[in-house]
Amino acid sequence: MEDMTATVKAARDIIDDSLVQNMNSFKEKIEASEIFSLENLRLDLSGKFGTVVITMKQQYMADDFTDKLVELLKVNILYSFKTPDGRVWRTVTYSMPYHDEMYIVGLESEMYGIVEQMTVTFFDSIDVMFAWLRDNLESVQTSKDVFLHKQDTSELYRIFM
Repeated sequence: MEDMTATVKAARDIIDDSLVQNMNSFKEKIEASEIFSLENLRLDLSGKFGTVVITMKQQYMADDFTDKLVELLKVNILYSFKTPDGRVWRTVTYSMPYHDEMYIVGLESEMYGIVEQMTVTFFDSIDVMFAWLRDNLESVQTSKDVFLHKQDTSELYRIFM
């Protein structure tokens, strides 16, 4: 039983290290942009992924900031929508699924599209990342929100296959 516990702990340590490396790689990419406040970042680990909330140095409009993310990080937009009244905005982008670069960036606003932070979720497994994206995309398929962008499910499959 002790051997099994040690094996599970060693596997957990490898996953944690991989997620930290993934976050550090991401941090290096965004440091030069001077858009973010990167002090006191804490990676919250949960199973096969880790999440960090990053504050921006100023407020941005969600659609403009999404354009900045695409340019800076070369991410894909999974979807971007706003409620019919324009009060709530939500955008999900994601990296190409490569080693040490598996992450999803989420932007949310309840202030008519004004954002001041982003949530980044880092993944250790391409399968877990794909499942998260697929399930998230499926959950908004029947939404009555106004979509500014919504990736076709077949395109998501193409990228991950």
